[in-house]
Amino acid sequence: SDLYRLAIYCLVRELRPNIYLETGVLHGLSSAFILGALAKNNHGKLISIDLPSYEETGVANADGYNYTLPNGKEPGWLIPEKLLSRWELRIGPSSSIMNEVLESQGEIDIFCHDSEHTYETMWFELIVGWEGLKDGGIMICDNIESNSAFHDFCRRVGRIPLIMPNMDHLPYHQPGFGIVKK
Repeated sequence: SDLYRLAIYCLVRELRPNIYLETGVLHGLSSAFILGALAKNNHGKLISIDLPSYEETGVANADGYNYTLPNGKEPGWLIPEKLLSRWELRIGPSSSIMNEVLESQGEIDIFCHDSEHTYETMWFELIVGWEGLKDGGIMICDNIESNSAFHDFCRRVGRIPLIMPNMDHLPYHQPGFGIVKK
């Protein structure tokens, strides 16, 4: 949603992260907002992990969100070329890439889950992302209405999240994304 993209843009501008790690790219609209904020900061980089869903081969995830890339397009195709210098794209499932990325980067400043919204994938990414976050780092989780993984995670780590509404669909009181500080 627009609120989601505005929130992540503002967080990046304010927190000036060295490393922002996200899962899920698709067209790259949210990634473009992150990269735009990093460019405005003149600081930091975005590492994205994506398991693409191509129109030709079908949906790669099992969460009921059936979005695919347009024919002939690659993940992040909407990102303006002038923003690409701060972006590193890793293709594959987060389960096989996240640990490797975190080991190579050290601590990250912001982690955002926006890939497959099954309980198993969300739980894995939240746990691993949390372990990689620096103290005071920020975790963002989109589509928290998909299942209880985000709320279960927050209970496990003893944090009360900021819950933001999904502004794309009425009624607006439906949860959309959550933010929690380590």
